[in-house]
Amino acid sequence: MTITVEQMRGQLLTLDQVRERLATTEPLTAYPFVAGNAVRFTVEPGWQHGISAKQGHDEVAAQFHLGKGSSALSLPLTKEAILTAVALTGLGRAYVTKIPAHLTEDQLNHWYHDGGMDKLPGKARDLQVIVLDGKAIGFTRSTFAPFSNLRLLDETLAGIGKRHGSAEVLADYKFTHGFNGTRLRLILAGHTRRITGTDVDDDTWSVGLQLSHSQLGGGSPRLDGYLFRWWCTNGAINTRANSAAVVRRGGSLDDVYATFRSTVDGVLGELEGSLDEVQQLTTIPVEGSLSEFLRDVFERFHVPVADRTKIIEAVGDIDGPISMYAVMAAITQAANDGRLEPSTVERLLNLGGNLAHHARQRCDGCQRLLTHTH
Repeated sequence: MTITVEQMRGQLLTLDQVRERLATTEPLTAYPFVAGNAVRFTVEPGWQHGISAKQGHDEVAAQFHLGKGSSALSLPLTKEAILTAVALTGLGRAYVTKIPAHLTEDQLNHWYHDGGMDKLPGKARDLQVIVLDGKAIGFTRSTFAPFSNLRLLDETLAGIGKRHGSAEVLADYKFTHGFNGTRLRLILAGHTRRITGTDVDDDTWSVGLQLSHSQLGGGSPRLDGYLFRWWCTNGAINTRANSAAVVRRGGSLDDVYATFRSTVDGVLGELEGSLDEVQQLTTIPVEGSLSEFLRDVFERFHVPVADRTKIIEAVGDIDGPISMYAVMAAITQAANDGRLEPSTVERLLNLGGNLAHHARQRCDGCQRLLTHTH
């Protein structure tokens, strides 16, 4: 069976579609403040009703007040904002959704208004509220700079263009985006390679990049190498080709963006041998018991119990002789399930990439994998 790039193109996202989604959380404005008597929260009775069904950007019946007099700023709080404010004090997020509203208000005002923050370690008093469209969407330490995902995308594309010219770039539909985390997987659609020796007539792959970022301080932006199989739209994250986190260490945001762009070339360069590793997988049979082999994989790569069932089910559908390539394909295909949490998808894609790296590093006698990821 042959599946062409053109046939699968419609399942992917254009850059315009990506930008439209990224724009829903921009532009962000940060208002710095010092915890003290100019800060106050009001929390209305019933604010937590239906909280589990709300999205992070949905408003709740609570407000944040900063300053005094005519210059005071009053902002409605979103679900994520009030829960973030609570978390910065060390209180549990779930705790405040179970107690009466006046107790939640008292707790927040104790920490932010009455000096409670002074008792926390570090510079907990120096904070900022992050605002979008007139709503508070989160709180962070004042040292955190909210990066623009749109700008990060543009810098990534500029880096791709420097190395590959006017390459067509599409995005994997396995794309998640929100204030707390973005996972965007870009594919160089015009740069393809056919993997031979598989059960697909035209088994075409492309390289790409995964852009990861949290606008509310969950982690600095980073790039990882990405491999994309056009058949079944499988993907794998190359865990050896990455930028590490781009951490702001002084200088302007423009300096950080420029640094981010400069990392693109290095990550793409590290990817050059990755599809050679994928090709080699087709020549490596799974020796002995498949169940024992999978158990070995689970142990070596610390696969959570919840993910193991998905992988066993996917591998169980393989027909005929089983190669390492078939196992990798089954694992990464399991990540295409749109019902999975983003963290689960990423773990499966990472596992696919790790398997490609370490497939040949096995004991000659027992065939167990010798190397594990970290």
